[in-house]
Amino acid sequence: MFIGRQNMDVTKTGDPMKAIKHFLHRDHESDDGFTLIELMVVVLIMGILMAIAIPTFLGAQSGAQNAAAKSDVTNALTAAKSYFTNNSGTYSGLTTSDMKSLEPSLTYVATVLASGAYAPSTVAVASDGSGGICLTELSKTGIYYGVYDPGNGAIKYMNGTTSPWCGTSYALTAWTE
Repeated sequence: MFIGRQNMDVTKTGDPMKAIKHFLHRDHESDDGFTLIELMVVVLIMGILMAIAIPTFLGAQSGAQNAAAKSDVTNALTAAKSYFTNNSGTYSGLTTSDMKSLEPSLTYVATVLASGAYAPSTVAVASDGSGGICLTELSKTGIYYGVYDPGNGAIKYMNGTTSPWCGTSYALTAWTE
């Protein structure tokens, strides 16, 4: 059996414990470690890998934040439609407290948040004055996502960096990126 730098044949000594003791108590003649160059190469490789991974992670993170805002607005719309159905086909009279009772997992406010005033899962609820409803959320990335239902089934969407007005800025048939 070869142990360390010396050949310690168990068959010659006849004692495997002696071979193990020799292995455990052998001289540490060579305390070789890594050279500075080797360590620097490892750090360089790790830096390159992080430079590749971080932008990818940040892109995925912003996409997830935008998807969360879209999901919140869609869930709020589902709750509002429940109110619409139970209120003779109109959103008139719908309040933030009504929305809270219909969909308690979200926070509701009466005005759209200003840019930079991000609050997670906060949906703005606004009436268009003629029985329609606008629901808007500001994503953490600074993009507004909203949905407008005038009450006739012609639902419109909006997304952008400017705060929307109820009904007027909602012109899309689906969200765009």
